Amino acid sequence: GVQTCALPICWQAKEIRVTRKLAELAMDRGDLDSAEPLIGRLAGAEPDFRSLLAQARFAHLAGDDDRAVSLATEARSIAGDDWSPEYESLLENYSGSAD
Repeated sequence: GVQTCALPICWQAKEIRVTRKLAELAMDRGDLDSAEPLIGRLAGAEPDFRSLLAQARFAHLAGDDDRAVSLATEARSIAGDDWSPEYESLLENYSGSAD
């Protein structure tokens, strides 16, 4: 069906998804310089667990595993039933790197 919601909120959610996807694509190719401003946009938005995980991944790739663990832990706290074993293993990876 058609989703109905206040236009600015719908647009903001779509913009966040697109921004997150672009950041993930940049990180996939190892381009942290391109990912950084996109991650900054996500950090300024309403937290959503997938955006927090993208920020955690960026922190990990940038060598800040303490921040990666903090962001991934926050993501887990708000993800509810959407949290998966795959996400848990990412968190464990960041934790292991932070030690």
